[in-house]
Amino acid sequence: MISKNMPIPEIVDRYPFLIDFFLKKGIKLMVCGDVLWGTLEEEVNRQGKSEELDSIIKEANQIIQEKGSSGRTYLDLGGRNDG
Repeated sequence: MISKNMPIPEIVDRYPFLIDFFLKKGIKLMVCGDVLWGTLEEEVNRQGKSEELDSIIKEANQIIQEKGSSGRTYLDLGGRNDG
């Protein structure tokens, strides 16, 4: 499960399938292939979505519960049906 104080590198390492979820929510965890530093809360605030933080975390944790470790371990860019 994730929390607002969780470092972004830890989120990406533990739950790489959430990269796509956060991107669709307008939250970048990576830029040019590099993982951003700081906590999830810091990045959400930096991207102007602080009012959505609690609901984003709740939804992300629901995804973790549903997918667990069997979720996709890569960024889904769409258009591919092989994974």
